[in-house]
Amino acid sequence: MTDPYQEATRHERTGLSTAAKVFLIGGGLLAAVAIAVVIWVSVAVDRMVEDIAKAVEEISLEVSPEMKTAGTVAAHAVATELQVFELAGGADRTGRSVTPKLASAMANALDAMLDEDGFSASHSEGSGLAFNLEAPDGNPVRMSFPRATEVLDRVALGEMRFADVNGAGAAENGRLPDWVPVHPGARQSGGGFYIRNGVSLGVTVLVADAGAHAVLDWYREAADRAGLNRVSMVITSASETADGEQVASRLDVHRFAAMSKDRSLTVLVTEDDHGGSLFVVVYKG
Repeated sequence: MTDPYQEATRHERTGLSTAAKVFLIGGGLLAAVAIAVVIWVSVAVDRMVEDIAKAVEEISLEVSPEMKTAGTVAAHAVATELQVFELAGGADRTGRSVTPKLASAMANALDAMLDEDGFSASHSEGSGLAFNLEAPDGNPVRMSFPRATEVLDRVALGEMRFADVNGAGAAENGRLPDWVPVHPGARQSGGGFYIRNGVSLGVTVLVADAGAHAVLDWYREAADRAGLNRVSMVITSASETADGEQVASRLDVHRFAAMSKDRSLTVLVTEDDHGGSLFVVVYKG
C-alpha cells in the first residue's frame, strides 16, 4: 500500500508539465516584447514631438529675405502726447479694432491708384496699420503707422477717444502738397511719402473732432472747389439718433475718392463712439 506522504512528495518533485513550462516561458517572452514595443513607441513619440517643436521654432524665427532687403519709407511722425500702454498678459480685449479693415482699405486704395504705374499694394494680417508696396522693378517698400495703430487699439479698448490725440496741425506742418485739402482743425498723427521714377504719392493719418460723415462731406466740397472729379463716396451703416443726427459705427470705414488728369485723392474715415474721427488721406500727384 502506497504511503500518502510519499505520494504527495513524489508529485511535488514531478513539478509542472512540459506544456505548462512552454506556455509559461512563451508568455513571459511575449510580455517582454510588448513592454519593449511600448517603450520604443514612447521614445519615438517624444523624439517626434521634440522635432516638431524645433521645426515650429525655426519657422517662427525665419525672416523672409525679401523683407530683409525691403526698403523702408521713413514715416514723418509728428510728436503727440500719447502715453505708451501695456496690456497685462491674457488681458481680454473688450472691443474689436477697426485697424485690419482700415489697413486693407488703404492697400486697396493705393493698389487702384498706382495700377497704371505698375505698382501693387497689399496688407498683411496682424501687421497693424501698415501696407507693402511693390515697385515695377520688384523692390518692396513698406509704410507703417504704429502710433495710429496704438490709437485705434486703445479706442477699441475704451481707453481713449480720438479727441484725446494731440498732434501738430496738419495745415501748418508744411509736409502736404498745397493742392491736398486739409480738414479744418485736423491734427496729424503720422505720414509718409514716396517719390521715385516719376511717381509721387503720400499717405497721412489725421484726427479731427468731427464725425465721419461731416469729414466726408467737407472733403467732397473741397474736391469740387479744387476741380477734382468725384469718383466715389461710400458711407456705410449710418444710424440715426433721437434728435435726427447721423451716427457711424466704430467698425465702419467710409470712403471718398476724387481725381483729375494728373492727381488722385482718397479719404478713408472711421469714427469712435464719441463723435471724433481718424482718417487717412492717400494722394498721388
